[in-house]
Amino acid sequence: MTLRYVYGIARAGDRAAIDSAAIEGIEGGRVRAIVDGPLLAAVSDVEEREYDTEPLNAHVRDLDWLAPRASAHQTVNGRLLDLVGSVLPLSFGAIYRDDERLKAMLKEDASVRAARLDELRGRAEWVITLTRDADAPLDEDDVRALEAEISASAPGRAFLLEKRRSSVVARSLERRDAEAAESALESVKSVAEKTYREPTVQAGSDVVVLRASLLVSRERDASLTETILRAERALGERGYRLRASGPWPAYRFGGMP
Repeated sequence: MTLRYVYGIARAGDRAAIDSAAIEGIEGGRVRAIVDGPLLAAVSDVEEREYDTEPLNAHVRDLDWLAPRASAHQTVNGRLLDLVGSVLPLSFGAIYRDDERLKAMLKEDASVRAARLDELRGRAEWVITLTRDADAPLDEDDVRALEAEISASAPGRAFLLEKRRSSVVARSLERRDAEAAESALESVKSVAEKTYREPTVQAGSDVVVLRASLLVSRERDASLTETILRAERALGERGYRLRASGPWPAYRFGGMP
């Protein structure tokens, strides 16, 4: 038995464009449109033995299984964005047993979703990430002065000063990171229609100082790229790296559960 894997929601009028585009979905299934009222769901078929609740819950804990399929999910939604101009992307793993249950979902808040699609027309989401090398040297006057005092002190006093140095470094880095994050955000606000600061997770050798989602008009894609390059050059002189990914469908600003 096959199930319906849903990528996103678009306007019913986009059905022909989606059905004729021959988009390849997860597990190689062809993406097609299922319509109800003013909306459609972009779906492909997947096997019940792999995507029913119990096997899917087991699979998503396996990163080797999940990674290529999550990437395929995002690729399909990116293709839909380019094809029809706006899409409400669903999170990975939205499964329906049949067309009837899927159409019932499309009936829920249909007018609200249709209005959101209109609002997102010609817009896309970008994600910017600001990082700092965790091992980068800290060139600050107060730290240098303290290090000079440590070098000139007897062992006992040097030990106490070294503990103080750790606190001074931590406060200095916190201040510098906050200033860099604010600078990066301010640089893109003139281009983005909306911004949302995401929670950050520390991993690897880089300290993630800022992660933010931006809603940007497609007409301003080039302006955003130029703005990010200028900010990257300025922040790079202070030991930071600013990167952007996009354009993506509006997961943060238009995505559905």
